[in-house]
Amino acid sequence: MKRFLRGAFQVLFLTLQGAVSLSFFWDRFLYFPILFFVSKLNDEVYK
Repeated sequence: MKRFLRGAFQVLFLTLQGAVSLSFFWDRFLYFPILFFVSKLNDEVYK
């Protein structure tokens, strides 16, 4: 169980790191689609 948790945390950390480094490059390109997607998700959740 501990090994699994450690692996999960490692994957999460790496994903976060990748997302942060990617956001520096793709900030302008991804901002609007993500905003649109999140607003659509909110519409679905609060219907």
